[in-house]
Amino acid sequence: MKRIFLGLSAFCFLFSSSDVLAKKKPQRNPASEVVKMPTPNLEELTALVASYKIKNDGKVADRTPSGAARPSEDLISPEMKKLRDKLISVRNGQALYDVLSDYNRRYESLKFNDTKFVVARMSTLLPFRGFIWRAVPLAHKVVVTQEALLATVKNYAEQVMINSPKSQIKAHLNFLSLPPPEAFTDEEVRFTSEGRLVAFLAGPVYDTLREAIRRLGKLPMYVIQPDGSKTPMVFDAKIRWGEQAFTADDSYDSYDRFKIVGDAEKYATIARYHRRMAGISQLAAYNYQGHLKLREEIGRKFGIDIVKSKSDIFSWGSDQDDNFIDGVTREERVKIISGNKYTGLYKKQSQEWMNSAYTNLEGAHISLTKAWDAIKHNNDKTSWDYQMLDPEVLVGRKEQIESGLSNMSIMFSSPGQPIKSAMSGDQLVVNLKGFYDSAPDDLKDLLPTQFDHNEDADVVSFVKNSEGQLKFKDQKKSDIILMTKNKKTQPWRNYFYGRATGWSSEKYSKLFPCIGGTGGEECKNHVNSKLTVADAMRILNETRGARMLATNITPFIR
Repeated sequence: MKRIFLGLSAFCFLFSSSDVLAKKKPQRNPASEVVKMPTPNLEELTALVASYKIKNDGKVADRTPSGAARPSEDLISPEMKKLRDKLISVRNGQALYDVLSDYNRRYESLKFNDTKFVVARMSTLLPFRGFIWRAVPLAHKVVVTQEALLATVKNYAEQVMINSPKSQIKAHLNFLSLPPPEAFTDEEVRFTSEGRLVAFLAGPVYDTLREAIRRLGKLPMYVIQPDGSKTPMVFDAKIRWGEQAFTADDSYDSYDRFKIVGDAEKYATIARYHRRMAGISQLAAYNYQGHLKLREEIGRKFGIDIVKSKSDIFSWGSDQDDNFIDGVTREERVKIISGNKYTGLYKKQSQEWMNSAYTNLEGAHISLTKAWDAIKHNNDKTSWDYQMLDPEVLVGRKEQIESGLSNMSIMFSSPGQPIKSAMSGDQLVVNLKGFYDSAPDDLKDLLPTQFDHNEDADVVSFVKNSEGQLKFKDQKKSDIILMTKNKKTQPWRNYFYGRATGWSSEKYSKLFPCIGGTGGEECKNHVNSKLTVADAMRILNETRGARMLATNITPFIR
């Protein structure tokens, strides 16, 4: 969840310093604003994912060029060539929007599958027209990260113009940053609160991703040419790099320009879209109004605006103690988040969206499995070098991939069976469905409950000098004065101070039913009942295929 907000914030800062339309107006308190979330169509989503469960017949879409040694311009349909030329020639956001919206509207009437493949994927950009401009008011609330993000994204934009000065990339940035037409008639089009941004993601963005999945799922991954011949689908990298790339026939290798795409690439794309929909669903399930206010308050604790000059940065331990930045421990953060000001923050507002999140995660797993099946069953090694997903690279990691997919299957299909760490051999029972079906009413319940207060500071016992062992003068702070036997002192900081050391096993029992002795008889056959929440997180991090879950709960267990 944190990654989604951070990623979107980065885009928001691209042109924020020159946003002349962002005039200051009296603002209502966004934390108290009630934003109505869309409702997910679970029946349609479930049917969509169920359609992937049809067992493979062992056949794989033909990925070898018929009558040719390698993919080339000749294998691209006339319709796709026309779309490609339009895409690489656009030079402003309006032109890009016109091309995308036109082909998206005519999708069902398009004649060639390679055109449909590109349109199905690129149509997911349509909701983001003017997104940067719309998000500027929200991004400006994040004072703590504004300068860093602005510099990062502007540097990226500058590099794009150096490496691809004549490409369509500038039109893409224009498409994202200029106010959309409705901005001049609807003052509510901008995101003034976290809830409005989440509603946008859960509405048009989510719907567009679902439609892209529906289209891709039905799409045969081959092309019937005008002469009736059946050829593999070929992607032209010129769409990505622009019309200045691959200009002279003798200046490039077709290996760099043309790639064959088939079932593996299709299902890998579907899996990626399902993961995005799962992330959006988790955001929509909980109340994020006040999220940025919380980040601002924690940011102040880090000493923003305290450092007055570059020389002050290095004044730690000197007489200028008023400039010392103490930082914020995990314990202090939890105390702030749990305060009365943020009572409603991170509370569940829709169980349906958590059900949507689980179904999308399941769809991602099934799609990844089908992508892998397409790769490992493709025995035509003569075409491997020209496929977008190179089987030679992936088949070389067959054992790791199949181990990861097996662990994912256990977490989705066999909640009573344990997954196993690849490093320690420790086992962990994960009930993913049980957790999502009965999601916590308040995400704050997942936060740590115990913290280190210099109990780990025995590390100092290993620090010695010629005068003897160093000892603490004050063990109740993170910044500690170490004292020798002859009373000489040096400052030192215990970076473990205030770290999280314990979490409520009860709050995590739906996800990890066998930790902390909370499980039933079935747990005794598989795992050590003395495992803690921290142990569970360690096992997830050490288990192939468990990263999807570990990433989601990392903000709480660290």
